[in-house]
Amino acid sequence: MALTGYMGAKRSSGLGKNVDQTQSAANLLAGDAILNYRTVISFAHDEKIIQDYLSLLVAPQKEVVKSSHITGVLYGMS
Repeated sequence: MALTGYMGAKRSSGLGKNVDQTQSAANLLAGDAILNYRTVISFAHDEKIIQDYLSLLVAPQKEVVKSSHITGVLYGMS
């Protein structure tokens, strides 16, 4: 649910390349995890993959929250 809200916020606000690059890196990691999930190695590293994925999404999430707060304040003042 949080990722869906993030993607909608990203599309509607037109955030910069930094968010796009970070989102792309997170998607690459998720894609690698999905493709390699059936191997013995990935079964042992699933928690690490999840933590890496979540850590890649921290910066874009902070940027979206900041942008949302600014937009909300400006809308409230108008």
